Amino acid sequence: MDMSRKTRLTEEQLERLCEMLYEAFLEIRNLTGVGLCEQANALAGAFHNIPISLFALNFDWDSTRMYIGSYQRQYPRIVENNIVSGSYNDYLSMLDEIEKLGDQRNLSA
Repeated sequence: MDMSRKTRLTEEQLERLCEMLYEAFLEIRNLTGVGLCEQANALAGAFHNIPISLFALNFDWDSTRMYIGSYQRQYPRIVENNIVSGSYNDYLSMLDEIEKLGDQRNLSA
């Protein structure tokens, strides 16, 4: 297992992951409100391990990316005529940006 993909999160990464969780909770609420319970369940499944991992010594970026990627492949974000279907957010892009914040910390150390 590549240990470079498991890191202790910075404060900024913690904050941004919590913001991403907030967005996922909003999306789950919105999905259930319009009767898309299977998609809401899939989104909850993709995110349910993140809260317990936030303060782990080694946050597992690869596993997190795998679960979120699985959700996004199942429910890709599609925008047609200003109407969004599938996932409302691009969580993989969010995750990439959050992970890069730790890379910046390592470069300045």
